[in-house]
Amino acid sequence: MKIEEIEVKEEECGSERECVRCHHCGEKRLSKEELREHIYSHHSSLFVGEQNGGDIGAKTAEKPFKCNVCNYRTSRRYRLKEHTYKHTGEKPYKCDACEFRSTCSSSLIVHKLKHTGKLLYKCNVCGYRTVHLSNFKSHSLRHTGKKPYKCDFCEYSTLKISNLKIHTYKHTGEKPYKCDVCGFGTARPSYLKIHSLKHSSEKPYKCDLCEFSTVFITNLWRHSRKHTGEKPYNCDVCGFRTAYLSYLKIHCRKHTGEKPFKCDECEFSTTCSSRLKKHALKHTGEKPYKCDLCEYSTKCGSNLKRHTRTHKKLNKCDVSGFRSAVRNACSANIGQHTDEKRFSCHVCDYSTEEKLCLMIHIRQHTGENPFNCCM
Repeated sequence: MKIEEIEVKEEECGSERECVRCHHCGEKRLSKEELREHIYSHHSSLFVGEQNGGDIGAKTAEKPFKCNVCNYRTSRRYRLKEHTYKHTGEKPYKCDACEFRSTCSSSLIVHKLKHTGKLLYKCNVCGYRTVHLSNFKSHSLRHTGKKPYKCDFCEYSTLKISNLKIHTYKHTGEKPYKCDVCGFGTARPSYLKIHSLKHSSEKPYKCDLCEFSTVFITNLWRHSRKHTGEKPYNCDVCGFRTAYLSYLKIHCRKHTGEKPFKCDECEFSTTCSSRLKKHALKHTGEKPYKCDLCEYSTKCGSNLKRHTRTHKKLNKCDVSGFRSAVRNACSANIGQHTDEKRFSCHVCDYSTEEKLCLMIHIRQHTGENPFNCCM
């Protein structure tokens, strides 16, 4: 069979269906270019002959088209052209319905299906639908429990070969994705993309209720809980609630006794990585947080924030005029002018205007004596 015959059958298939189907194995592709690549790479042995066998098959034929920037090679000229867009940053294929742009025509074809709602591949078990055949195949393995891609160094296995590639970097220590600004390296391209936003002065996600802005929409979602008071994460042991999942994980370690973050210099261990970083400064003597208005420096960022208020004394009591750089001190002073006692004991009727007094009171019920003499 000759190449011309492949072209005719592709035309017939494309005119009858919204996608093109391989007449050798029945698989569907979204464009004639994709179908042609499929036939070249999977059914090339059917066309190997004296006249045209050398021109077909990405797996068996030479790859004469080479990129001048990297080691990429291909047997198709249009593939090389689309590949070079990755180096130039050009995205010539644009969606008419939104701002999506792509370096690859097949990616644009797949993207347009999202606007039409046509999802070609459907799971017969759970109804999952997708426009990507590779996603459909990976999804199908979830129902079988198979994880065909296994790590040579440990017992890790996964559904996707891309996940395995990223996982192996943990063993090799390789970090191929580097930041051009600061040299930051990572094994995941998505992490590099997130990191790069730190160097940008643009903060597109802004809070509607205050002046907070951020480069990450997830940070905005978490910030909004300060205004709504939402605390979706709760402890199953004591009922502790928080707005942040990371805080819940740290809290739960109090019940389990787990302290995974350990100091290399001494026996100190803690439930939180930030506390370990703060502790490490005791060994180095470094005080990285410095005041711009005086010579004060400290190991802790919160101490610097509290110190800067001493230059302005930001917190003021409207009744007595009392001013303090410490927010809690001002709140306690305001409580002296009112009958309000914000902190109440959940065991008895005791209440107070200071949180510290409540903490000390609760120890009367628990019998806790946290301060021991070392003599």
